[in-house]
Amino acid sequence: DVDADQQRDAVADAALGDHLTQPHHEHGAGGDGDHRGQDELKETLKYIADKKIVMEINTKGMYSRENTEPYPSFWILQMAKKFDIPIVLASDAHKPQFVNTGFIEIEQQLKDMGYLNTARF
Repeated sequence: DVDADQQRDAVADAALGDHLTQPHHEHGAGGDGDHRGQDELKETLKYIADKKIVMEINTKGMYSRENTEPYPSFWILQMAKKFDIPIVLASDAHKPQFVNTGFIEIEQQLKDMGYLNTARF
């Protein structure tokens, strides 16, 4: 679908698209209380909400050695909740044994933030 591709491209090109998709330390935001670019993030989240895009929450960071938070980080998820952006969980499993890893752990944290359900595809 051409429109869906254009929406994905726009999010990727948005001010903090890289932080939303891969907020690793090498990108300069994510964990450790580093919340740079909040104005740009709000603009990006508003775009996502306006276009009714579902945001993927990748749990790999929760079980990898490099981080203990999902991608995007919890502080970004808290901001996304303010925009009522629907979310879907993904484990970024590169091996069968990692499919759904971190889902149980993150579900309670998401509930505490106000997310009562996740999208399913």
